[in-house]
Amino acid sequence: MPMIYELAKQHRAALLRREAAASADVLRAFKVVLINLEPIIKALEAEFENDEDMTISRLFRLERYKDLQAQTKAEKFNKHLQTELRIRHESETQDLAFAIYNKFKNENSTSN
Repeated sequence: MPMIYELAKQHRAALLRREAAASADVLRAFKVVLINLEPIIKALEAEFENDEDMTISRLFRLERYKDLQAQTKAEKFNKHLQTELRIRHESETQDLAFAIYNKFKNENSTSN
């Protein structure tokens, strides 16, 4: 394989590793958000269950936090899935391109 193709392959692999690392950072950030929401939601739910001074505004706040928690979980899953699919697709596409190149190169070298 010519050196330029090997360099391109190495560069693409480095980019995919960097994207995977960035995706992992985003997932960690989502996890922090979820961890921070959990005690807030539990405290508001405890107030509601104990029938403590649960005003309408606190009830709405509880529902907003629960919605935010659900949205964060869904977003976390979607981001992770999109990144994984893109990395796999790009890797498979790259492998296919190199296989086609090598086949073409071999066919041309044997016909000459």
